[in-house]
Amino acid sequence: MTQYSEWKTLLKIDHDQKISLYYQIVQNIMTLYKQGILKPGLMLPSEWELTEIYSVSRLTVRQALKELESEGYIKRKPGVGTFFSAPTSTNIYPSRLGFTQKIINLGKTPSSKLISLKRMPGTPEIEQKLELSEGSQVIEIFRVRFADNEPIMVETAYLSAEMFPDLSEESLGGQSLYDYLAENHNILINSVEQELHPVLLSKQQAALLNSETGAPAMHSEVVAFSKELQPIEFSISIISGEKCKFYFHFREEGN
Repeated sequence: MTQYSEWKTLLKIDHDQKISLYYQIVQNIMTLYKQGILKPGLMLPSEWELTEIYSVSRLTVRQALKELESEGYIKRKPGVGTFFSAPTSTNIYPSRLGFTQKIINLGKTPSSKLISLKRMPGTPEIEQKLELSEGSQVIEIFRVRFADNEPIMVETAYLSAEMFPDLSEESLGGQSLYDYLAENHNILINSVEQELHPVLLSKQQAALLNSETGAPAMHSEVVAFSKELQPIEFSISIISGEKCKFYFHFREEGN
């Protein structure tokens, strides 16, 4: 699949969309890679060929290639060419999707290891986030999350014990929490609020993530809401900075 004509059938963007051209190129190539159409070791067309195929400027192509390189999808060899390589990190795209669906969308296999599930009195912070009355009981779910069997996140989730009296280790099993909520309580997560700040891994967190104590990480707090805007879940996650990257894309509506 090195013929120019074959590349032209695969590499396509929509110039009429309001999404930036370089971002469309990145998404086009990443999607083809995740689908297994473009594989590690395959050489990309030259910058000039890409400008012709996509009908964009060379600056736009360079911006897209720089993004793909920073994400670990391609590697440039001066004087030789640009080749696909296996990404070394998992990209987390902030959205309303749960962890399981995010990892599946990235073409990886999600899994979780449940450390503990217990009922406990809610702290003032948890009660505030979940809009619970003082003294309410909550369910705490402590898990390690994996992508392709690689531990990337330590997550502690809280839910109302009164709202979900049947939630237990047995009823949750190995399924996604959001799948459990949908199948057992007809609750769909419709929106989230997320806060992020950098931290260093504690000794316990590093052990769970197969990393070094003091390694860089991201502290994430998420409140997940139903379509009725009722807070359903409050979660605190520690995400490995060595194994994950957060990817944001913003677009002004109407521009």
